Amino acid sequence: MSRHVMVPLDGSRFAETAIPAALRLTEATGCCLELVMVQELGPVFAMEAWEAAYPEAARTYLNDVVARLSNGSQRDIKTTVLVGRPASELDERSRESTADLIVMATHGRGPLSRVWLGSVADELMRHTRTPILLVRPEDKDKVDLTDRPSFQHVLVPLDGSERAEAVVAQAVTLARGPEGQYTLLRVVRYPDELVSAYVPGTIQMSQQVVDEGIREANIYLDGIATRMRQDGLEVETRVLVDSRPASAILSYADDHEVDLIAMATHGRGGVPRAVMGSVTDKVVRGAHRPVLVVRPAEEAES
Repeated sequence: MSRHVMVPLDGSRFAETAIPAALRLTEATGCCLELVMVQELGPVFAMEAWEAAYPEAARTYLNDVVARLSNGSQRDIKTTVLVGRPASELDERSRESTADLIVMATHGRGPLSRVWLGSVADELMRHTRTPILLVRPEDKDKVDLTDRPSFQHVLVPLDGSERAEAVVAQAVTLARGPEGQYTLLRVVRYPDELVSAYVPGTIQMSQQVVDEGIREANIYLDGIATRMRQDGLEVETRVLVDSRPASAILSYADDHEVDLIAMATHGRGGVPRAVMGSVTDKVVRGAHRPVLVVRPAEEAES
């Protein structure tokens, strides 16, 4: 379980949507919750006034949030105000504080109707080595800070690579409990590239490839599930066939009332990159439920 959870805020109700999820993860263990705001550099002609006014306003806002959360308790909540580029400062702060998890909304001040991520969340998850739990805000006038989302059913899409498996341990920490349930999912791509002048031949070749993919996927998932069950976890496996893996993952999550999707930023592929894997990227952008994003160790160190 996380010992230090960091929540970036920007003063908007959209950003505050991440707080209930963070509280859900910290209350059971009493670990530290840190609320962070970043002062972006203001215009040159007003730099002095901007730098003087922002820290006080930020601290006032953060103290107000802490008061709303504490409600007379001695909860361990820290507040931090930083100056600079938000994504860079948040990444550096997570390293300095040895944060185990960053919980943040996918949007802040931007319009909620966008289907793409807020720029800060987007940049941060492409570079930080700290796992990030992304929460999509609901269109509400006020955030209910007493709400506690459930992470009982966790969907873990895997692709057969060790990189993708890096997320399993992190996913277990979020749903650990007597009622925690994990679904390991692998999507077998339909081989659209197989072409034959003889149509029945194409169909036959494609079906053979799919059947072999399904067989290998079941063996692979069963191996991971067996190890997890040995730790007393409730685990099921599912194999789907689809030419669009991200779409298949999102559809499965919606149809089975999944509470959380947990994915590595990369799975199969070549040299480690500083960008997200395409499937994870599409899932994060299209999901209507929290998504845990974890960078594999060898990529986080690159």
